[in-house]
Amino acid sequence: MRDCPGAGTIHRLDLPPALLGMIDGLSLDALERLARVHFSRSALRRRRLDRRDQQIRDVARDLIASGAPLAGKGLTRAVKAALDRSLAES
Repeated sequence: MRDCPGAGTIHRLDLPPALLGMIDGLSLDALERLARVHFSRSALRRRRLDRRDQQIRDVARDLIASGAPLAGKGLTRAVKAALDRSLAES
């Protein structure tokens, strides 16, 4: 078994007490399912991609509302330019 810093130590997250109470009340099987579905590397990656995709949709919707082309390369270029500006500002 590899050495794991803090192995065997229970770390309490800074979560609302009601949520901690619900988590504490779950069975080990339920905790494992919860971790696999919501906190696995792939689940977290899906969440990041979903958030990114929603931001792109929001930018496209705002651009269309302000008069950008409705589809095609024109919209794609406008979305890319807006995202590039946003990244440069942050």
